[in-house]
Amino acid sequence: MPLHPSHFETCRAIEEQLIAGIILRPGDFYAVADSLDASDFIHQPMADAWQAFQAMARDGVEFHRESVMLSELRKRGVFDKIGGDVGFADLVTKTVPGHIVYHSEQVAEWAERRRVLLALEWAVTEASSLAFDPDSVVSNAQQRLLKAKSIGGEDVQHLGDLMGDYLQTLEDARANRRTAAVVRTGFREIDMALSGGIPLGSYAILAARPSIGKSALAMDIAQNAAANNDQTLFVSLEMSNQQIGQRQFVKNADMRISEMQNASYTDADCLRMLKACSEAKQLPLYVWQAAGISMARIESRLRAEVAKRGVRLVIVDYLGLIRGSSPHQKIYERVTQISGELARVSKQLNIALLVLCQLGRAAEGEEPSINMLRDSGAIEQDADIVMLLHRESRDAQDAAVLLEKQRNGKVGRFNLKFDGKRFSDAFRDAETFHGDF
Repeated sequence: MPLHPSHFETCRAIEEQLIAGIILRPGDFYAVADSLDASDFIHQPMADAWQAFQAMARDGVEFHRESVMLSELRKRGVFDKIGGDVGFADLVTKTVPGHIVYHSEQVAEWAERRRVLLALEWAVTEASSLAFDPDSVVSNAQQRLLKAKSIGGEDVQHLGDLMGDYLQTLEDARANRRTAAVVRTGFREIDMALSGGIPLGSYAILAARPSIGKSALAMDIAQNAAANNDQTLFVSLEMSNQQIGQRQFVKNADMRISEMQNASYTDADCLRMLKACSEAKQLPLYVWQAAGISMARIESRLRAEVAKRGVRLVIVDYLGLIRGSSPHQKIYERVTQISGELARVSKQLNIALLVLCQLGRAAEGEEPSINMLRDSGAIEQDADIVMLLHRESRDAQDAAVLLEKQRNGKVGRFNLKFDGKRFSDAFRDAETFHGDF
């Protein structure tokens, strides 16, 4: 998808005006120095000139006179590239000094258009093969398109503007009668330690050894959030829909799995299950059974659910089962990549993202610590919040959540109770409510 010839000439003319303007008024270079890179230029001599300006700035050359600028360009072999004396004379007749910021913005906009075109062209080329992997193409195309928007200084924001944007977020939340930009877990000590709940735009980890109850705790959090009218999506990569249904009937209808599997339940049991179904239908809680899917599929689905339902909390069970972008990736590389993408998605979609993961074998038989997270140190680095669930054994009723990392707060240890079906606060009485954080 090459640029139309007229577009090429437009880009070239704007680039020449920018470079000539800087030569005539060198001091203005610093107003636009961070907004462009040499790769943003389509005309190579102008790209060479821009690189020379950047090198001069690094070398401490004083940008104060046209004569100094010309001398430096000659010394660095760039003056001849832009056409020498004749080319320079032609350049300066095409520009008006003082429009450098405008011209730099135009160069940046055209560069962005070219990057988007290249990303789309790459996706079309890849998809032209009948054997292409849709998930891989979508994932890479998304990354290329996002990268096309991330060049230059667009991510630098004035502090006042940043504060204003956040105030608008708070006001929108208040107008919608939201208590804050957080999703409550429903466990009082944990929510208090998290200043109200899991913040929107954050990537939280809940880790435990196998069969300790992390999925059960995650579903309790999902139900608590939904009961608070927060749209919630539970992404299950491990359990089937039938297994999830069984667990919920065990918890909410006091059923036994054997009674359901053998169809030996009574009419009274059926009435309890119908009641549990009716109550569940009142909650904005959705389940996506997504075994064997890639991060690209997850991101695509989350974007759709946020747009369609306004989802605020997403729980992924669990990280280790998300398929990598390549079957040849090592486990460490796969988990590192996926963890980084989860962190990015949580912030771009402004959702509270709670991701379950397993602890390594070093956690067996002892209270876990954050360095026991499996497969990649990137999980600890990327996550805004890391919580570890601990029970001495599968039969133990006493449980603890260890808040090992909180980017914007303190850490602590909080006690829970597990009755074999659900978790609850260990201290229900407000007078005994505590938290060592």
